[in-house]
Amino acid sequence: MSDQELKRLIDLWVSGRINDQESELLQRELIASAASRELFRRYSQLDAAMHEIADAGVMRRLSSLVRGDQQHRRPDRDASSQRTNGGRRSHTFSAVAAWCVTIAAALVLTVSTFALIGSDRPRGPIAESDAPVEPGADSVVAAVIQRPPAPVATLSYAEGVQWEQTPVQIGQAILEGESVRMTRGVARVSVGFGAEIVAAAPCSMTFVSASRVRLHSGKVAVDVAPWAKGFTVVTEDMDVVDLGTTFTVSANPGMTTEATVLKGMVRVNTPGAGGGRRRGVLLTEGQQVSSDPTRGGLDTIRPDDIVRILGGLDFGAKGAYRPVALNNTGVGLAEGDEDLHWRIIAGPEGAFEGPQYATVCVPHRQYMANDPASSQWVSIVDWQSAAPHSVYTFATEFDLQNYDLSTMQLFGRFLADNGVAEVRVNGKEVPVQSWVDNVGGQLFRDPQFRFVNVTDGLVRGRNVIEIDVRNGFMRGKTADISRNVPNPMALRVEWYAFGRQERIAGMPHYAPQRLMK
Repeated sequence: MSDQELKRLIDLWVSGRINDQESELLQRELIASAASRELFRRYSQLDAAMHEIADAGVMRRLSSLVRGDQQHRRPDRDASSQRTNGGRRSHTFSAVAAWCVTIAAALVLTVSTFALIGSDRPRGPIAESDAPVEPGADSVVAAVIQRPPAPVATLSYAEGVQWEQTPVQIGQAILEGESVRMTRGVARVSVGFGAEIVAAAPCSMTFVSASRVRLHSGKVAVDVAPWAKGFTVVTEDMDVVDLGTTFTVSANPGMTTEATVLKGMVRVNTPGAGGGRRRGVLLTEGQQVSSDPTRGGLDTIRPDDIVRILGGLDFGAKGAYRPVALNNTGVGLAEGDEDLHWRIIAGPEGAFEGPQYATVCVPHRQYMANDPASSQWVSIVDWQSAAPHSVYTFATEFDLQNYDLSTMQLFGRFLADNGVAEVRVNGKEVPVQSWVDNVGGQLFRDPQFRFVNVTDGLVRGRNVIEIDVRNGFMRGKTADISRNVPNPMALRVEWYAFGRQERIAGMPHYAPQRLMK
């Protein structure tokens, strides 16, 4: 790619005018060329500095930049002075380049090019950063905050366990992407999706998601509740997919993987003969499959062996966790539809027309795209004309009639334009570190999800969660917090909740048994 074309694409990206095709071209160039990445880093940082210089009072910081002060982020200020939002700035490449001689030596960029691009950012179990954010520097915002992982399981029992790394305590939550490694003993892990896993050391496994575990080595027995069909154990050689069953999986890296069905049915996907394709086979009670070709693949075990193995297992007497039916914002709806599970019950006096159902927004160009299958942005009907310097209260309800409240786990991932002031459960405030994302050119995308634990304050039966969303003000070329210009406001929530149900007459239960030996 020519220098002129690269500069054109970078300029389009910074000004917010780049389209999907141009963004893809830019990403390919940055992946292929270290020189292009360096130019992109310098340009982005210079653009941020230019925008900062335009703000009142920032000129006095330029001298410290020129002297080589690498602490180039602006210090903490009163929260109201940070509430900025709105239009991105537009500079030509030549205009920004004119400042290179003066301040390039002082600008340090520590984030990766991929985070700067603002799309297809890597996700993972990395906690959000508390580092300050420079107004105008969208790239820094995207880079320092990652999508927080959700708790997906808890350690329910441990007998004689020696952990390879940090010990896991009884009742401790296990997060997405977190690994558990045992060198001795037996443990039981309860997965929120509805599976109980008994693991015998030595064993190493990673909880990829609420419905997926990767077994690196060792042996596990899995009992899956009827509501959790599809729970999957992945190994080096095969994927074992539950179809309503109890099964065991053992993995010996580089050697043999084996799956055995004790009850019900599973589907085992194994590498095919050609091109790395996967082929599947259904296993029913008493059947076994091995990755060892000398054993001929499928095998069977005797009924008395099944009884013996089951007799050596204890999946717990309380039964599996069950997900709680909460509603993510906008699930299954079209843009413009009302979400009957979410209401806006309060807003600024004189600018809010009383309680109303939240409406799925057409995403602002700085928002993460809507996904009807998982969650979408919701707000008032005329969401782009929300009142600045104000708070809107969103509310949703759910039922915990038959749940044991002592076992409940309820978490949320929140995106809010411009931030969240407070969260309440049944009128009781829950511990939440409030925030406001309100800087020039702010991007509201997946790495900025905030993780909120709202387990406290739950009651039997009907529960109400209220979320106070802060709305900032529209930012122009200079920061003027006194302006009363309408400003977009929206909320996006994804829930993760599970607990054990209480025993009622006629409800099936697990008989206490010994742990797997």
